[in-house]
Amino acid sequence: MARKSGTETNDTLEESLEDEEMDETEEGEEQSLFALLAECAGTCESTFYNHCMGNPEMKHCGQLCVDCADICTTTAKYSARDSEQLPATAALCSDVCDECAEECERFEDEAMIMCAEVCRDCAEACREVAE
Repeated sequence: MARKSGTETNDTLEESLEDEEMDETEEGEEQSLFALLAECAGTCESTFYNHCMGNPEMKHCGQLCVDCADICTTTAKYSARDSEQLPATAALCSDVCDECAEECERFEDEAMIMCAEVCRDCAEACREVAE
């Protein structure tokens, strides 16, 4: 079975996000969570490829960006299908997002600061679901 590339995964998340935005339901809170998760996954992946990859000084940050993108993608999928595992996954996601934000904030690059802000917003939303 072929593994999807990061770009294909984000395309799938973006398509799901567009579908969810079209469906106006009472689940606005979850849609908002889904949107934050999709944004965070895309931002972290972009930050990794455009700023961290190949830069030895940013190796740890790059690893956290990829971890964050992966857990946000998984949490978004759980949110979309209202999985019973969503609270536990959201708790882990908030921790990884916070750790990624902290590492990104070490670098004074505008893109890194933006990534940190997106991660912080996502972490906050995930904590609300985890409680």
